[in-house]
Amino acid sequence: NTLTRYQILNPNQSKTLLILHGWGQSSSAWQIVAGLLSKNYSIILLDLPGFGGTEHLAGSPSVPEYTQFILDFIKKLGLKKPAILGHSFGGQIAINLAAKHPKLLSKLIPLSPAGIRNKNRSYKKFKFIKKILPKAITKLILKQLSSIDYYNATPKHKQILKQIVVHDLTKKLSQIKSPATINWGSEDKEIPYHGKTMANLILNSNLVVLYGADHNPHLKSPQNLAQAINQNLK
Repeated sequence: NTLTRYQILNPNQSKTLLILHGWGQSSSAWQIVAGLLSKNYSIILLDLPGFGGTEHLAGSPSVPEYTQFILDFIKKLGLKKPAILGHSFGGQIAINLAAKHPKLLSKLIPLSPAGIRNKNRSYKKFKFIKKILPKAITKLILKQLSSIDYYNATPKHKQILKQIVVHDLTKKLSQIKSPATINWGSEDKEIPYHGKTMANLILNSNLVVLYGADHNPHLKSPQNLAQAINQNLK
């Protein structure tokens, strides 16, 4: 019961690649890359709930609810053993889906995925100084401590972010049975680098370092990324 926007390229192909975008973006950010990917795959560009043309999920959803949405979407379209490419937050969802449903996917392709969370004590300290400093100063400090995503988010998205940034998937990585290729930009400054950890914990996996790429190679160097993904799919 969620109005959903998606686009399918090469619809007559039997093999499917489902692309899940990152936080604050939409499937539109992947149009160029999608057009450069293997014509042997049906490519599905999906707007995640609350982004692009897809409605918000009810309540205050977190990773489990987004995962269920993707599972329902796969069943609704009758997709058989799709490969999933998930970027950042989309990667977090894809990893959780692969862990919960080991036989569902033919291939898992996380790109700079969120999922391994480091505890941050900065906010505990901030709660203390918030009580003793003027509001204008604490606002400036909050802007420095917060991610750009959180500071610019709507109230609805802030509720979701508070949950997903503490949702750790480390213990679930060993449950993944799908072949996995983890891609990570060497110049990514937005997501702490956990590529080696993930590759060590996911049994049938390998790690590809995208040298010179930042957190958004689909925007900055789409041709190089498409070439890497096409290799992932072989």
